[in-house]
Order: sequence, then C-alpha cells, then structure tokens
Amino acid sequence: MIRHDEIKIKQLRQLKNFTQEYMERQLGLITRAYSKIVGGETQLTIYRLQC
Repeated sequence: MIRHDEIKIKQLRQLKNFTQEYMERQLGLITRAYSKIVGGETQLTIYRLQC
C-alpha cells in the first residue's frame, strides 16, 4: 500500500503540469474516484494502478 498517496499524486501531477482530467483518464478513474484517492478517502493500491 502506498502511504500518503494523496500528496504524492497531487505533487507529481503538478510537477508534470498534468490536468486532473488527464490523470483520471490515465488511471481509468471517474472524477469522484480520483478525488477520493487524492483526498485520502480511498487508499491507492498497486492492484488499482494495474487495472
């Protein structure tokens, strides 16, 4: 399990100048699911990233 994923994802997205919409498409997530991960409500797992 990735710890503090909400910080890492947001920081990486900003460093790469990616939009939230771009990240959602790349991860195959809808807006609410992505927001829950970034907000720390849902944990990001390797399995979720591989799907």
